[in-house]
Amino acid sequence: DLTHGFRHIPILAIIDLVIQNFKKTNKIEKILFAKEIIKHTKKSQGEYEIVDLKGYLDIANISFVLSSFENNYTISNHIKTADKDFQELINMLSRFSEHIMANSLINLFKGQNSLVEKILNAIESIKKHEKISPLLTKLEAFQEHLKLFVDLKEKREDIQLFELAKLVNKKGYYLNAITLLDEAIGWYCAHSLCQYSIDFKEIFKKQIDNYSYKITSNAKNIIKFTFDSREYHNELGVKDSSEIQETLKNIKDCEKFSRNLIVEVANNRNDLAHANNQKKLNDVKNMLEKLFGRFQTYCIDKDILRKKESSIDDLKAFFA
Repeated sequence: DLTHGFRHIPILAIIDLVIQNFKKTNKIEKILFAKEIIKHTKKSQGEYEIVDLKGYLDIANISFVLSSFENNYTISNHIKTADKDFQELINMLSRFSEHIMANSLINLFKGQNSLVEKILNAIESIKKHEKISPLLTKLEAFQEHLKLFVDLKEKREDIQLFELAKLVNKKGYYLNAITLLDEAIGWYCAHSLCQYSIDFKEIFKKQIDNYSYKITSNAKNIIKFTFDSREYHNELGVKDSSEIQETLKNIKDCEKFSRNLIVEVANNRNDLAHANNQKKLNDVKNMLEKLFGRFQTYCIDKDILRKKESSIDDLKAFFA
């Protein structure tokens, strides 16, 4: 028991222990506490269990890691825990963070037993720990958020990248967001042009796994150069690129799609990538929201490049 004048000391001690455990987990080996099992009396000797409370410092560490990750998908690399399960989760979250920084988000959920799925399984395992109960609600909310990534596995690449762009935008990664949006547009264009050219479709099928950037950027260029009076340099060797461009000229609002989305996203991406970018933060946020809205309108709601099926009336008009 402590007098009033010293009752703050245990709190200060706990804070210091938490801080020390952040820095170096092996600095504190044990925190031993005698738990009364049978009360000691004058007639009988009590029985006590010696409990090591060190594990609860790991709870503080993992709580800090989860809060940091939840805010911006990053964690402090110096934070460690003595618990193997906790440390494994921290290591995987660190790899997740590295993918965010490297803009390689597709790899987070690509393939069987992806990194996101491993993280979800690790959390499920950790939830079985008795001492984890204070963090249970946070862990479950964390799982629900990560399932957003898993759900993207079944989506087409352009939708995957668009949804990822919106996710990282919410965390404040604006350059990552517009880069992903630019890639989403490229994939949308590439998938769409397959409808208009058997040759482009064959190139897409054969090379997309190894040369996705080349194909998607060329798909954007075929469309962009159709409307800005530049000659398309046929890097892919598409035999009927001129015919594709003639078809594009007849698609309603395709020129607006090129100018207001393809070109504008590319220009803004280049501006944001410069170290001396002069745009105000609110202007960047508003610009991204506007461009997200345009992608939603052109590529999802209208699916502007979708090949229209010829109607009976169209055929009658053609043969009239």
